[in-house]
Amino acid sequence: MIYDGPLDERALAYLYHVLIPRDLCRLERSVEYRLSKRGKDIVTLRFGLVDRWPRTLDETAEILGTTREKVKAEERAALDFLRRVLPL
Repeated sequence: MIYDGPLDERALAYLYHVLIPRDLCRLERSVEYRLSKRGKDIVTLRFGLVDRWPRTLDETAEILGTTREKVKAEERAALDFLRRVLPL
């Protein structure tokens, strides 16, 4: 499921306090070295991995100069890939 909006406080807390610390090293390496530049940019923007400011689909599309539908599809592909290489 793709979330189209800013992440609420509960979702951010789960992301930063449960998911990221548990697999931080593997996640960073996977995002950095296994995703394409485009996938890396989308995941980084959507989840605020660099600046802790998650962007909406529309904001991400505007920054990358594409449509929200393409961002949504590429985000889904990137997250599916990360789920395969980072089993929880």
